[in-house]
Amino acid sequence: MDELATLIAALDARIGAYESGDAAAVLDDAAASEALRLRHLALTPDRRMEARVVRTLAWLHWHRWNALPEGAGQQDLSIAVGLFGAMVEDDPMAVPGQVRRCHVDRADPARRARIGTAMLSHLERADDADALTEAVDALSQAAETLPDVLSNLSYAYLMRYERGGDRADIEQAVAAGEGAAQLRPDAVSALVNLGNALRLLHAETGVRRDLDRALQVNSRAALAATGETRATIALNQAIMLLARFDTAGNRADLDAALQEAQRAVDADPQRPLFLAGLATVRLARGEPTAGLDAACAALRGTPTGHPDRPRRLVLLTDVLRAINSTCDDPATLGLAIDAAVALLPDENASLVGSLFQHRYALTSAPGDLDQAIAFGQRGPADPGTLSSLGNAYTMRHRLTGATVDIERAVELHRRAAADDPGHPGWLMNLSNALRLRYEHTDDPADLDASVAASRSGLRFSDDTTRPGQRANLAATLVFRSHAVGSPADLDEAIEQLRQAIAEVPADYEYRALYKSNLAIALRTRATTMPAGRYSVQELLRRRAAERADLDEAVDLLRDVVRGVAPLRPERSTFLANLATTLGVRHRRSGTLNDLDEAVQLWQAATDTSAGPVAERVRAARDAARAVANARGPADAAPTTWPRSPYCHCSSGAAPLADQHQLLRRYVADLACDAAAAAVAAAAAPRAVEAVEHARGVLWTQLLDTRTDLSALQQVDPDLATRLITCRALLDRPLPHH
Repeated sequence: MDELATLIAALDARIGAYESGDAAAVLDDAAASEALRLRHLALTPDRRMEARVVRTLAWLHWHRWNALPEGAGQQDLSIAVGLFGAMVEDDPMAVPGQVRRCHVDRADPARRARIGTAMLSHLERADDADALTEAVDALSQAAETLPDVLSNLSYAYLMRYERGGDRADIEQAVAAGEGAAQLRPDAVSALVNLGNALRLLHAETGVRRDLDRALQVNSRAALAATGETRATIALNQAIMLLARFDTAGNRADLDAALQEAQRAVDADPQRPLFLAGLATVRLARGEPTAGLDAACAALRGTPTGHPDRPRRLVLLTDVLRAINSTCDDPATLGLAIDAAVALLPDENASLVGSLFQHRYALTSAPGDLDQAIAFGQRGPADPGTLSSLGNAYTMRHRLTGATVDIERAVELHRRAAADDPGHPGWLMNLSNALRLRYEHTDDPADLDASVAASRSGLRFSDDTTRPGQRANLAATLVFRSHAVGSPADLDEAIEQLRQAIAEVPADYEYRALYKSNLAIALRTRATTMPAGRYSVQELLRRRAAERADLDEAVDLLRDVVRGVAPLRPERSTFLANLATTLGVRHRRSGTLNDLDEAVQLWQAATDTSAGPVAERVRAARDAARAVANARGPADAAPTTWPRSPYCHCSSGAAPLADQHQLLRRYVADLACDAAAAAVAAAAAPRAVEAVEHARGVLWTQLLDTRTDLSALQQVDPDLATRLITCRALLDRPLPHH
């Protein structure tokens, strides 16, 4: 190391010591001697010094002046101010604020413009409101006599508006931009700044002509620009097109926005600004999964402390929330979970937990549920986090039956509802948790509290949430009606569901579910007659009302089934509901057409590969039993076999825990039913085969020779699907000759 570098290092060490509280480090005689020697060595023949020497000497003398008693050290102050003056145009943010302001006040317009412009370059990467105001003032003063400064002044006002949101700033940005564009109509930077200012003014006022003008100005800039500037303009165009789509709803604007955003990224695939723009466009197009990589890369490329980092964190959380609410692919959710775990801070831990919850709902992997709870516990104790964590505990209780989990869920939902009184969502979750706890405690107080919470949720709901709140209250009332035998609850539930259906449009996502629930409530009312003595007239009136309820229920469910696509997973449930309702009507009226149709519907529900396994198993069982009850077990044999519905219980399409539950609930009854039907049909070999097949299924599960494919499904969905298909082929019974 040469003497110059040695002296710089020694004085920098003294400066660091002073800034750590050791004033003597800059005041002793050795410090002054080292500074004098450095100044002598660094001076060139034209009396200039390297920037690093100027910086070190300036700060040393500045700290010496500050360390001396008031009124002393004027020579140090004079030297420091002079040296800082040599730095202020190239690196103004490295100069103490009061010194920088002193130089700006004394500067001529051109020097003020240079200092203000240099400050802007630094402030693009740092958030300093006071320094930004200094830059705006310096450029504004310079622009009074130097019109060429107007473009930079417009940019300064833009920057301050984006960080502070003062409408006056965006109006000033437009005015300065208009002046710059008039002065130099083909100046790319002036056109870009004016276009951005007009776009932001439109966002503030909603005046459409401002947005149209912004697009026109930006298009002019694109024609004159090249290289990186052209890419930046493409991104600006994409953002403006998004704004116009929000205003006019023209899908062509969304398509054009994607093209422009992709053009920017293609020009510089690593630039966080361009990546964030592409992710924003993808999100606006309803394609959050396609925007996930760009949103992650944009955040990774934005360092901590950068003024744009908070916005890019918000962008990533918006993308992840959109994936969580729209995606049902476990592999994609896995990518979202990986990104969330790696990039989100603890204040977003509840979102990570929600992603794990969602994947658990699709795969039933218990580890996801434990992770959902772990991340939920790390999040802030706000109502949303508390309620989400309560839902995770509720899910785990459903899986394990652990009383402590449902107790914890109720506690968390109570806290959420108390911290944010009148929030319909928190009240709905509390109602559902209390209803679930009642199933284990049989405490009527829980059931009444569940109904009360649901009523409160409905009372506080708005037009958007009211139908869902009505449906939830109806479900709670139906549950209480079953539990305590209250016809009034069932009547009210039916009325709430009717109103919920009337309040939603024909294409509403949950309209079919509401209609199905109404049909089930009507069917329940038709089959539930309070005990008592009735006159003939009253009995006839009740029978007519029951028939009307059943007819309406059938009509509702027919309409639901017609509107559900064949591959939708809920189709099997709706088919089974319609079949059950037709079966009830058959038992009341003796109409064989109803029975035949019901059996066909149950069999269709059984054969719907997209449906829940439990629903398909129940449908097969109900079909066989309905035929057996109406026509005898011999006629039920073709229904119970060869479909062998208990084969579904061990299918790899269901997670292992669900397979075990299905086997416990259904396998014995299904095997016995199939064997009995075969015996009645004089097909003894089939009876033996049914029993043996069931025994083999039970032994397979008992010996745990079946591997849970949930983990493989997440890692390699294609391989898991091939294994499940192979397993299903092996599960088929041998053909009979």
